[in-house]
Amino acid sequence: MVNLNRSNEVADYPAVSQFESGESAYECGFFTAFLQAAAGQPGHGPRKNAEWIDQNADAWYVELDGPNVPSNTTGINQYQFYYLLTQAGVVYRPVAADVASISAWLKEVGAAVCLSVIEDSVLNPDSGDKTPYGWKPFGNHIITVSGIRKDGNFIVRDTANVAAANGGGLSVVNAKKLKINNATAIFYDWLPTIPANYNPLTSPSLYKPLVTYTVARGDTLSAIGSHYGVSYAHIYAANTAAIEADARAHGHPTSQDGNVIYPGLQLVI
Repeated sequence: MVNLNRSNEVADYPAVSQFESGESAYECGFFTAFLQAAAGQPGHGPRKNAEWIDQNADAWYVELDGPNVPSNTTGINQYQFYYLLTQAGVVYRPVAADVASISAWLKEVGAAVCLSVIEDSVLNPDSGDKTPYGWKPFGNHIITVSGIRKDGNFIVRDTANVAAANGGGLSVVNAKKLKINNATAIFYDWLPTIPANYNPLTSPSLYKPLVTYTVARGDTLSAIGSHYGVSYAHIYAANTAAIEADARAHGHPTSQDGNVIYPGLQLVI
């Protein structure tokens, strides 16, 4: 089962804008790469804040593209984007750049998908398919698809959309009208292992049918996960509310991220 946060996203992200006075306005790929490293498990909050993303993006922009000044209009190429993901410790895979495939990676796996798109095709269906930018859009742009709405449109993190909800970043894009150059699936470390030949449109689900397990004396989440072939993080994410409530019922303020569990607790796996 893919875990989502309250915004129906596959990860928790800090709200961050790529725009700062006196700096280049062409850092979308740099910010997007480090946004992936800053992402946290759904419901647990991001691992890093906006300032961390900003400092790393700015430093690498200078390293790869030269002076970080407004007159520098150099963007990022695909090789540089993948290089940055590697430097940030992010596991990724180039995937098919069509709406069905992109949607399947999110729905079936829980992977976000970074897209290189034609900027003038980024249209918000909630505003009459208008672009969210304060300038005439042109050229290529990089965004992160972080969820799917019930109507099939993409929930995205766009570091150039400073007017978006939640302080810059979270918005909705008309999936059918996006002109996509390429797509890259992001495999966060709380996801199950992704086989090399896995295709979310045709391969069997990576998630086993849900079962209920009752904690016995001496159990740990790691041992339970090993038995069922899932990670510690996956079990804790799927049962956070129940684990924390049970810990409080036994007199502990927290479960210490699942390290404190008691016999009789029922877990969904």
